[in-house]
Amino acid sequence: MSYIENIKPKPDTWQEIAFVWFLRLLAICFIGFTIQYWLRVTGYYSGPDWRFDTMSSSWKIASAMLAVLLPVSAVGLWSALSWGQVVWTMAVVTELIMYSWLPEQFGRNPNIIIFHLVTIVIFLIFRGYFIYNDKKA
Repeated sequence: MSYIENIKPKPDTWQEIAFVWFLRLLAICFIGFTIQYWLRVTGYYSGPDWRFDTMSSSWKIASAMLAVLLPVSAVGLWSALSWGQVVWTMAVVTELIMYSWLPEQFGRNPNIIIFHLVTIVIFLIFRGYFIYNDKKA
């Protein structure tokens, strides 16, 4: 048995397999979000204030932070590692704060807000199911 197999056993039930594939689908989505932020940071995104040197300070901070958090969380989610879920939570909370509580600085993006809220609910349903089954066993 290799070192990696000792750390992370293969999923046994269809619920665990579904959870891993849910995390992998999130990882693919976050790679898409990463590309979007990197296009903004590098200046390939269309718009008057979307080059990094012309962005406001708040957008510079958010773009730089998310350009790092999103791909890191995607790797962790794809691998179904616990730190990926932590970094995913940090990225989600950051974007929810940006687009829902600070719309005067970042604009309002209801699609991102809905996407994150739906994925949080699905994630919590999976986690609740696993916690319930662990206590039951």
